[in-house]
Amino acid sequence: MSLRSLYCCEKVDKWRVLISIIIKVNEKQCSVKHGIKHNTSCEKGLEYGAEHPNFNRRREKMSKDKTNLTECEQLVMKIIWESEEELTLPDIVKGVNDRFDKAWKPQTVSTFLARLVRKNFLTSYRSGRTFFYQPLVSAKDYGDKMIKHCVEFWGNDDAGEMLCALNDKRPLRSDEIEKIKELVNKL
Repeated sequence: MSLRSLYCCEKVDKWRVLISIIIKVNEKQCSVKHGIKHNTSCEKGLEYGAEHPNFNRRREKMSKDKTNLTECEQLVMKIIWESEEELTLPDIVKGVNDRFDKAWKPQTVSTFLARLVRKNFLTSYRSGRTFFYQPLVSAKDYGDKMIKHCVEFWGNDDAGEMLCALNDKRPLRSDEIEKIKELVNKL
């Protein structure tokens, strides 16, 4: 049966025909490029089999550490953490663009918000046609984690070395020195 006769047949869904065409084209390209045939049993369409060269790369991408934030995600979270109320997408876009001198569009910020929800840093709920975002991780908890990581990684797990490096880059103010002295005296 030809693709044209399949397309004309009323019993066959047009989308299934389109997907089968895409699968056939992709199989042909991939078998020429890699000498590998795809697993085409998937109803959804294109799916890489475990032997496909891109399979491990996709798996690595999916298993990234979900506890670290990208710089852009940190900017979005900073706006949310500093707000007293739950924010909507337009609020967050305006906050990031104004505060950090960005020109991000709503779709860009929406992508970051979706990632933050997947990473369990945010939760969202819908009220009417509007989504509201709430932090699940506090700014203090995330900041503590980042400071601990800096001390362990950059300071070779030596907080004293880290303080000296900080003082070299930006001299400590007298009030900061007093806080450090108080902390040392408590130990």
